[in-house]
Amino acid sequence: VTLSSTDKDSVFPTAISQAFAYQGTYVYHLSLFYGRGYWVKFTGDQERSFSGVSIERDTLDLLSDWNMIGSISNPVLVSSISEIPSGIVQTNYFGYDNGYDIADTIQPGKGYWVKVSQAGKLALSSSAFAGLAKQVNPLEGLNKIEILDANGKSSTMYFGSKPSEEFTTSAYELPPVPPS
Repeated sequence: VTLSSTDKDSVFPTAISQAFAYQGTYVYHLSLFYGRGYWVKFTGDQERSFSGVSIERDTLDLLSDWNMIGSISNPVLVSSISEIPSGIVQTNYFGYDNGYDIADTIQPGKGYWVKVSQAGKLALSSSAFAGLAKQVNPLEGLNKIEILDANGKSSTMYFGSKPSEEFTTSAYELPPVPPS
């Protein structure tokens, strides 16, 4: 939503770190910009409510290579995101929860990683969410090993020789490591 102040300390008063954006390297920002994603550290889980005018669509500017993007007020299926120019997205969209996860939906209030082949834009619209089918998983049919840690966090390793035709290994390249 639109806020009366986008100052990091107003938006996240309990944060214990700066807000870091990624621009080829991590850069901290005192003010937050709509459409960008940020790393912000807290002491633990937090719940925060915001009020303001809903953002139903946004066009996000991208630099060539990795970008952290934000969201709009409603969920957006990644399959419905428009690329300008077409075909610039090289990877899956990745969220973060104690490790990178492939996202099929961009959720409000969260940040996501995506790698693009050149500078461009992504257009997000909440109207595109309704009625769209989930993407076909190009890893379908491969063998897999699921690894589960003591905290219940899992990761899956895929292997085999018959991936679908849409499979490209570059789509599974992971984003840069978090700021220290």
